[in-house]
Amino acid sequence: MTAPVTRGFILGSRRSGSNLLRVMLNSSPHLCAPHPPHILHAFTPILDLYGDLDVDAHWNRLAEDVTRYANLSPVPLIDSGASLDPSAVAIRCQERSLPCLHDAVYTLSMLANGKRAWVCKSNDNIHYLEAIDDAFGDSARYLYLVRDGRDVALSFRKAPIGPKHPYVCAQEWDETQRRMLDWERQAGKRCLRVHYEQLLAAPEATLSRVCGFLGVPFHPDMLAFHTTGEAERTADKSVLWANLTRPLLSDNTAKWRRDSLDNVWQFERCAGDSLSHLGYSLACQPLSPPNPDELIRFQSEDRRLREEVRERVGADGGNRDQQAAFLARRRQELGLA
Repeated sequence: MTAPVTRGFILGSRRSGSNLLRVMLNSSPHLCAPHPPHILHAFTPILDLYGDLDVDAHWNRLAEDVTRYANLSPVPLIDSGASLDPSAVAIRCQERSLPCLHDAVYTLSMLANGKRAWVCKSNDNIHYLEAIDDAFGDSARYLYLVRDGRDVALSFRKAPIGPKHPYVCAQEWDETQRRMLDWERQAGKRCLRVHYEQLLAAPEATLSRVCGFLGVPFHPDMLAFHTTGEAERTADKSVLWANLTRPLLSDNTAKWRRDSLDNVWQFERCAGDSLSHLGYSLACQPLSPPNPDELIRFQSEDRRLREEVRERVGADGGNRDQQAAFLARRRQELGLA
């Protein structure tokens, strides 16, 4: 069976435009970038409970569970809505490992959609980079998507997920950037940094660079991403992705400049070094670090703000209830309450 030209991974912090980039890439006739089922994140914590994968029964159960879990993704991996066959997924694997099952799920989806390379958009993959690289080696390509963290914080403040206090937002964003900058050095030419602001300002040039990096030609259909069925199916599942059915919002940058100076200062005092390193100018000086009492207060305020948002707009995790219920049953059956 045909192997993918490359295996791409979109990495970076949440609320940085990764769903936009994913849908744009998926609009190419060459690239399969489905809504991520988050296979590695879901199964790595419980993998040991399946036992020795050299035992056929253990391996077949894992392959079946991974495939069923992927088929429950709120946006189907295959455009036609067809489901993947667990036996086909298992047979596709040249070795018995979770990364190989991940590859099989994505490769079979790619082939079913008539594409020749796949891209996985799962922010959680940042925690499994070594395992990914060990499994895929030179065929793995990493897209490090960067967005001004102060705009990320604003986006989180309005979203039904994630941190709300600017300092707590900065902690999460800064940790991700430091991890990715380190990985960028390790991966070398197999990691491409893409700025969200560049994607909005010069989409064709940016996408052409990304496509070249992934080993496929740019296609103009990628600029009409908002008219695709994938964009519509994704936007329908969550307010988090509502903008996917709208043309590119070229002015959706530097909105933090309209935020309060105190919020900006709180973010910069935590993540100023990363902002500067990534080419973003700081607005505040000096940036004195918080004391322990302030940190406690920030965390308490963040919890209060999260609860306030949940009460106002409700929980919205992207309609993953079926996946969550399936995984909860499996965890219980495997002896992990």
